[in-house]
Amino acid sequence: FVQSLISKVCFETKVRMASRVLYQRLFSGIQPSGRPHVGNYLGALRQWARLQDHAKQSYFSIVDLHALTVPQDPVQLRHNVHDMACVLLACGVDPKKSVIFQQSRVTEHANLAWILMCKSRLGVLKSMPHLKEKDADDNPGVGLLNYPILQAADILLYSATHVPVGEDQVPHIHLTSRVADTFNVTIGQKLLTKPKAIQEEACRVRDLKVPTKKMSKSTKKELACLYLDDSEDDTILKIKSATTDCLAYELTYEPEERPGMSNLLLLYSAFDEISLDDVIAKFSGKPTTTLKKELGELIVEKLRPLRSELSRLRSDHVYVEGVLEDGAAQAQQEAAAMWRKVCEVTGLV
Repeated sequence: FVQSLISKVCFETKVRMASRVLYQRLFSGIQPSGRPHVGNYLGALRQWARLQDHAKQSYFSIVDLHALTVPQDPVQLRHNVHDMACVLLACGVDPKKSVIFQQSRVTEHANLAWILMCKSRLGVLKSMPHLKEKDADDNPGVGLLNYPILQAADILLYSATHVPVGEDQVPHIHLTSRVADTFNVTIGQKLLTKPKAIQEEACRVRDLKVPTKKMSKSTKKELACLYLDDSEDDTILKIKSATTDCLAYELTYEPEERPGMSNLLLLYSAFDEISLDDVIAKFSGKPTTTLKKELGELIVEKLRPLRSELSRLRSDHVYVEGVLEDGAAQAQQEAAAMWRKVCEVTGLV
């Protein structure tokens, strides 16, 4: 009886924890830049689906305006926006729990971005890491300089209290807080809400062929990027052919010294949701071929429901478009209210 009671209490505690509200309002965005890969899934999309259960309100945007910082084919961009909506839904982002919308359908994003640009200093933008990483010979467009301000507008428009981001985006959240402070001081009241970054344990998935680089859909190497919609056979093949090293029976997590081996161990840990120590213990004394075989099978098993749902959604254009329309209407209602306040305090109305 005592054991049964303890089990019941533990179960009820887990239920309460699982449904507990931790965040007032979430906002995050993803660019529609082509086929998402497992790095996008493990680093952001899976997290979004889980975080929505712990927030009062969640806004997830397909940020097509950000995509315009590089040349885009109009037909391909429209396709990518729709396909990214399919991916979000397949990953578990639920339109009954979250607002899923296309950024450009809510014009207040660009409107607020202009106001914030006018109150931001050029020197601050030039010091941002994303600009320093660009080769001067690339001669990037002005949009690349200003896109952190558009990102700040995205967040501030919805009074987001928390933003799930990767480590590389933390400076952008700091900039958003700085922009909010500057604006609030200028108008003499706290209108814009300073957000906090949500950072979970980072899963930095590396290129399968050149593991010193992060996984990217822009790679030109065959079998280097593992896409969410890869076939099961291609998934097995890509993991099997992944670059490791000559220490076939020594499994250690050393990202700098052994990037290929470390990448596979990280993938196993992320997909099986166990610690790296547990992964290493599980495959201790076994050859790398065994790790690759079981990792490929694990990824296939874990992604099978997602891939099936993604295939279904891609054939249901009407439903997905309906989700985007409903999301845009909900987002626009919230954005319009904030924009009216901004117009009032800046003298535009």
